[in-house]
Amino acid sequence: MRRRAREIWIQIIRQFERSGKTQEAYAKERGIPLSTLQWWIYRQRREEQESTPLLPVRVIASTALSARRPDDDGAAIEAELPDGVRLRFPSSMSASVIAEVVALLRTRC
Repeated sequence: MRRRAREIWIQIIRQFERSGKTQEAYAKERGIPLSTLQWWIYRQRREEQESTPLLPVRVIASTALSARRPDDDGAAIEAELPDGVRLRFPSSMSASVIAEVVALLRTRC
């Protein structure tokens, strides 16, 4: 029964995400307690994050002029996806933004 409930909630969360509505509006429309919807969203996102393996990251200094800004020391963060595609980010970019971009690209590969 638990597995079935989980599958139902995954479908509800997908429908919510496609709806474009706020959590409050969606929960009210479906007659779901807001706290229950929020808990299942949190649980699903946590499970997705835990199942995503960390990728190796290497900091490099780029000599390419196009990769440098006047205020940049040339350091970059490079991420290589499983299919061999390499991404370079300025070292000043937030690690959370880099992780989000890489995670989104990995789901599309």
